[in-house]
Amino acid sequence: MMTSKNILFCFLIVGMLWISTSTLTNATPINLDSGGLLRDIIRQDGFDQESAISPTLPLNTTNTIANSPGPSFSSSTYNFNSDNNSANFNVSLSQLRKGSFSGNIARSRGTIIFTPTTDVLYEISGNYQMSGDQRTFFQVFLQDTSGLLFNNFQDSRSTLNESFTLGEQGGDFNNTLVGSTAGILTAGTQYTFVYDAFIQEFPSSGVNTSSIGTISLNLEATVPEFSTLSSLFIALCFCSFFMRRKTS
Repeated sequence: MMTSKNILFCFLIVGMLWISTSTLTNATPINLDSGGLLRDIIRQDGFDQESAISPTLPLNTTNTIANSPGPSFSSSTYNFNSDNNSANFNVSLSQLRKGSFSGNIARSRGTIIFTPTTDVLYEISGNYQMSGDQRTFFQVFLQDTSGLLFNNFQDSRSTLNESFTLGEQGGDFNNTLVGSTAGILTAGTQYTFVYDAFIQEFPSSGVNTSSIGTISLNLEATVPEFSTLSSLFIALCFCSFFMRRKTS
């Protein structure tokens, strides 16, 4: 027969294992590796300017490069976060290029290099919209050490107010779509995620052009609660064994 002391003891064992397991699993399911870079670039009237920062987890900031006296600029807002089961990389873009010189450009490029600590599901999404004319380019790819898992680029040269959605082939000049926007990444394998979005005056039109866009990479552990449930099961088995010994 279970006494109040025995019940209290079992709850204590289960509680301690729950806390210890939660502590062990309270970490991001990926490790960020060195070599990543987040860049905003402008070229106005033949002169290049750039601002760059390194990706971190978490990261909640805005990076901007602007030409003085303007009007060209490229700005990216990063919302990178993680918990014990997931990691999310979200980028919001805002750009403007001056329409006065062939080759003027406003561009956002990013490289994130990471290694999952457990198998994770990935999902990639994004869009890019231009208001104006001339060239619009949008590319996102994901690769491991052996090759591409996903690659999508869309390139337009003459469509007014162009709009791209990731995973489609909307460019009037060139398109590539390889792989899937969702799948599984293997623990211990290094992956590289790259995005590149720009508007370019090509050739000169004399019209200022702006653009906005979003890119998201979401990662989620495939079986996030296995270690917690298995530890609790072991704890309950221990309590059952202990109680049988006490009553025998």
